[in-house]
Order: sequence, then structure tokens, then C-alpha cells
Amino acid sequence: MPRIARVDLPQGSVPPNVYASIMQSWAASNPAEAVAYLATLPPGSQRNQALAGVASGLAKADPKAAMEWAEGLPAADAGAMRTVLATIAQSNPQFAADNLDKVTNAAQRSSLIATIIDDANMRGTYIGNSPEAELGWLGKVATGAAYQSDVSMLFASLTGASRNSNAPNYTEAVSLLGTLTDTATRKIAITSMASGWSQADPKAAVTWALSLPKEASSAANAAYGTIMTAWARTNPAAVLDFAENTPRAATSVNLAGAIGMALGNSDPQAAFTFIQSLPDGQAKNNAIITAMTNIARY
Repeated sequence: MPRIARVDLPQGSVPPNVYASIMQSWAASNPAEAVAYLATLPPGSQRNQALAGVASGLAKADPKAAMEWAEGLPAADAGAMRTVLATIAQSNPQFAADNLDKVTNAAQRSSLIATIIDDANMRGTYIGNSPEAELGWLGKVATGAAYQSDVSMLFASLTGASRNSNAPNYTEAVSLLGTLTDTATRKIAITSMASGWSQADPKAAVTWALSLPKEASSAANAAYGTIMTAWARTNPAAVLDFAENTPRAATSVNLAGAIGMALGNSDPQAAFTFIQSLPDGQAKNNAIITAMTNIARY
């Protein structure tokens, strides 16, 4: 059974979370004794670490009892509930999502939502048991930049750009993307999709990017660069073949630039071959600029 001497620790005298780790083990093995010890600590960094450790340890040992304990704490210790639910989310993200309203501090809620999404991805599940349900849940509980970041995590999980244990589902991702109405959120989702998809099937990924509507052109342009760079890194010959057989590569300033950049970074000779195949105009000029910039770094 752990025995911890109470001392006044100068700020920064121990590595972060060391005390919390000790208290976590104690609370998991002997909850009553760890809680009693916590009650003897004066306010300060040592007590804050101990509180986090006890919250996590109790949640691992008995989630229901941990939540009841956290609910009975004073307002100053409200962060303990966030820690309890974050710990529970590791094994049951849906339960943590269902009890999100128990965390009222905005910053703590935002952090917890991201943790829940990440843990769900790790387990190959989605809040509400489907990507659509998870997106709907996020629309109710998150706002602003935090919402966009959480949506990015969802689309990353659908396209293999995260630690998700599910197989990528590009069809589902494309369908879900169509339900997003906010331009900024759509752009972030497209970026996540391009990152994941380009690793598995870059040709399909760029074909999808080329199909994006005109109003998503800014996001599509960013996607070209992400996809082409990943593709050229592993198969520059395939990129060159695609470029020579895709009419848009000769007319789209941004696509030509992305191809020039990617080939210039991985295969300068292929970059020159591509540039020579282009008709004079803005697309060719942009390809020259981006290719030469990257060849100079080659």
C-alpha cells in the first residue's frame, strides 16, 4: 500500500504528472485511503496533481463510484469530473459522451470532447454508432474552432489519417462531406480526407478532388498539393503518367503547380518532362515556378 509523505514541493521540483501517477495507483488499489489522504492536502500544485491522480485511479477501479465522488466535490475541484470521464472514455467513449453535460467548464468540455472522439477512433467506433450520428452529436456539443478540429478528427478516422482501427471508408466520407454547409468546416474536412486518402489510393484521391464543386476550389487546391506530394514520394512515374493523361493538368493553374511541386521535390527529370508537355500559359508558368523552387531544395 503506497505511503506518501506530505511535503511542500517547490514549483517545478518534480516532473509533471509524477505525483499524479503515484496517486492514481493508490486510488485504484485503495480508494478510501487515497481520498482520505487527498483531503489532508492544502491548496497548491501538489494537491492539484493528487486530485487528478485520484480521479483517474477511481475511474479505472469503479467508474460509477468515481462519478459520484466527483459530483460531490466543491466547484474549485470541477476538473476532477473531466478527468474521470476522460479516463472512462478510454474504454467506453459512448458513456463519456452521454455524460458530457456533467462538465460545465467550457475549456474542459472542449478538451474532453476531443478526447472522446480520439478514444472512439482508437476503438474503431463512433459516438452514436455511426459517422453521421457522431457528426450530429458534435454539432450539438461543440462550436467554433473546436468544432472544426473535432470534425477534422472524424474525417481523418474515415480516411485512414488517424489511429482509427476501422478500415477507411471513402464513400462514407464523401457522402458525409456533402452534408457540411459551413465553408471553413468543409475545407478542414477536405484537408483531412486528402491526407488520409492520398496514402492509400492517391489516384482515386485526386480524381475525387477534381470532382469537388467550384465553391470548394480553395480546399481542392490545397488537396491537390497534399495528394500529389504523397503520390510523387512513392511513385513519381505514376504521377507523370496521370498528368500526361489528364487534360485538367494542362489547364488548371493549381493542379499543374501541385504536380510540378511534387515532381520537383521527388524526381526532377519527371518534372521537366511534365513541364515540356504543357502548352504555354499560366498553368505551365506555375508548374515551372513550383518545380524549380523544389528542385533547388532537392
